[in-house]
Amino acid sequence: MFVEKIKMYNRKFFGVLMLGLFAFSSCAPSGKIDMTKSEDGQTLTFVLTNFSSSKAFQNEYLAMHELSIDVAREKGTIGLSIVDTNGNEPYVGSHVLDGTFTVVIHEHANYTIEVTGNNATATISIIDLGETNPIS
Repeated sequence: MFVEKIKMYNRKFFGVLMLGLFAFSSCAPSGKIDMTKSEDGQTLTFVLTNFSSSKAFQNEYLAMHELSIDVAREKGTIGLSIVDTNGNEPYVGSHVLDGTFTVVIHEHANYTIEVTGNNATATISIIDLGETNPIS
């Protein structure tokens, strides 16, 4: 009788353990994201493949530099944020669409570039175009 109780508890424990593992695995990040930096350091390229998570990257930008951001999305939803160490947010977007747009960096700082995906397959390029020409 004692042995049967132990077997019953082991089965229950095993069932709870498996349920927990299943729940955890369904919340785990999936897909992948790769980031490359050009040799001259001016271009960051992010390649997302069935990416469902969030990942942050660091890069330094100079004041008054203009960034060209090119997004080529095949599927899924993409979020992108560029935030400096002081909390300034030159760009934050939760549903980034295909196309090219520019962002001006106002302060020289280290920036966190966070890419978020929901089953996203896409390529994002961020190109530092250099100093902007102020309007006179």
